[in-house]
Amino acid sequence: MLVDKYKTDFATKVSPYLSPTSSAAYEGLQIDEKSHLRFSAKQRLKAFDEEVERSATNPLISTGFKGLDDALGGGLYPSLYTLGAMPGAGKTSLVLQTADNVAKSGNNVLILSLEMSAHSLMGRSISRLTYELAQDKSQAKTYRGITDGRRYEQYSDEELNLIKSARAKYEHIANHIYIYEGKEVRTLDSITEVIEGFCEREGGQPLIIVDYVQIIEATTDRSSDKQNVDKAVYGLVDISRKYALPVLMVSSINRASYSESEKPIGLSSFKESGAIEFASDAVMSLQFKVRNGLDSRTSFERSKRDVELVFLKNRNASLGEVVNLKFVEQFTCFEEETRWETN
Repeated sequence: MLVDKYKTDFATKVSPYLSPTSSAAYEGLQIDEKSHLRFSAKQRLKAFDEEVERSATNPLISTGFKGLDDALGGGLYPSLYTLGAMPGAGKTSLVLQTADNVAKSGNNVLILSLEMSAHSLMGRSISRLTYELAQDKSQAKTYRGITDGRRYEQYSDEELNLIKSARAKYEHIANHIYIYEGKEVRTLDSITEVIEGFCEREGGQPLIIVDYVQIIEATTDRSSDKQNVDKAVYGLVDISRKYALPVLMVSSINRASYSESEKPIGLSSFKESGAIEFASDAVMSLQFKVRNGLDSRTSFERSKRDVELVFLKNRNASLGEVVNLKFVEQFTCFEEETRWETN
């Protein structure tokens, strides 16, 4: 028997070197010879086969951006994805537009917004929809143009009808969007509770968006910033695996990475980046593209910014992919260009 062998080995090789107390403590242990077998790859094969079978009936979640879907290997899988960018590059706008695209297809989305309010996100979505729907783009409305009710008296009938149409379209999308803000999801425990509760009630595979990870509060004052971020990241990994969910996490980057040196964003650019780099299945940076002699500062001032979504890590698909986008900042809208690969 396997247990007898363990005891024999202990008695002949280990026990003579231990104190009587240590030896007695060992002999008192109840060793279950089968307890370790659950970790055997052979024992896991049945669960592996069941997971493959389930995946055949669970369609991939499209981001609504063809180039991005291609770079991800077809769409969003049950994995942890991290998006980072300098302030103002549009990282929240991109994940919000992705959320709306996913909801438009009938899939549920949970937005855990630790920074912006639910109404702020909703106003930005409706603003983008006025831009997408408007034949005359000059009639499209900014976020303030949507949320400042005092301006409505000055709008023409065409502009009011455009807002009405955008709101009606958003109402259809909103049926699949759930926004938790601020104190409702301030800690990892509250985030876990929200996600687990939703999955138990609704089932399915909702897309989880966390904006953003560095704001998640520490569970103890003794934790360093790095320890806190590491715990939050690995907690989100556990949730993704337990419920087979895609998790899209927004991350800030360190200030040195958006200095005037124009240095490209790398994995080391992510604040407290240890766990982000190692635990994420894909890490993407959203950064300004230098084109025709225009640097990022000039691009920042243009109405349409040329930006690149660069894959710094892509565990299950091709590395080094770049998705070219135009960011219409005024209406928080991304437009996709042709995708290409780096050398």
